[in-house]
Amino acid sequence: MLAIGIPFYVLSAKAIFRGFAEGRLLTEGVYAACRHPVYGAWIVFIIPGIELILRSWLGLTTVVFAYLLLRFLVRSEEDYLLERFGDGYRQYRARTPFVLPYGIFARPKK
Repeated sequence: MLAIGIPFYVLSAKAIFRGFAEGRLLTEGVYAACRHPVYGAWIVFIIPGIELILRSWLGLTTVVFAYLLLRFLVRSEEDYLLERFGDGYRQYRARTPFVLPYGIFARPKK
């Protein structure tokens, strides 16, 4: 999990720094798969990977709390993006899942 999560995190972080510096909305690369890949890398791969190495099954509950906290804390970030990019962000948000690109967490395509 760490072998996937760490490169996913690095790619996401590099892309966001580049996109922020250019003042543009990122919708390609890892940002085409999910809206919050930096957070997703931690919640889906890195934290669970560390907990599995430590053999802490109880520690895996951290992922649930981290996801719930993320849903609450990311609201201001999404409000900012909506204000800054308007309909472009609204369309991106409608077609792109929150953290996971597939599975039960993915938003259905319209």
